[in-house]
Amino acid sequence: MERIDTLRVILKEMWINYHIENNPSKKVQILEEIEENQIYLSSYYDSMRFVLQRAAIKKDKITVEN
Repeated sequence: MERIDTLRVILKEMWINYHIENNPSKKVQILEEIEENQIYLSSYYDSMRFVLQRAAIKKDKITVEN
């Protein structure tokens, strides 16, 4: 969770810097970095969703057995 929070803060700061930046090439560079960050963030969300789904299935299975 801490890693996701860190990536979200970084993403927010990159968007702030993007809007402040006047140089078009630097804006493109920032957008590329935002895209890369979003790929990592998406991977973490997918992994977390998988783990939570597995935990819910396991919990349901234990509940049914008892």
